[in-house]
Amino acid sequence: MSPMQRRFKSVIERLGSLVPLNSVGQKMLLTTISPSAARMYMTDGDLQMVWNRPLAAAYVPFDCSAVATDTVSWQGNSYSIARAINMDAGGETVARLLVLV
Repeated sequence: MSPMQRRFKSVIERLGSLVPLNSVGQKMLLTTISPSAARMYMTDGDLQMVWNRPLAAAYVPFDCSAVATDTVSWQGNSYSIARAINMDAGGETVARLLVLV
């Protein structure tokens, strides 16, 4: 683990919420997002299929194995992961962004 990966993981572990990811607890930083923010990561067609659902995004550590279609439960809602995006800095993955629908 590089110093940058360790730094990001430490922040997520310290400030994140323990949330069920496929029924296993995973620390993540979560927020709700607007459809316009989700449009940066999803096509308009994908957004139209989930127009009536709440949207969220979560940062997880670089070594989280979550993939699209995994499920997350947060604030009484069950979400599917629509996209799992590696966030890179200096040529390495330092965190992952999960787009939840």
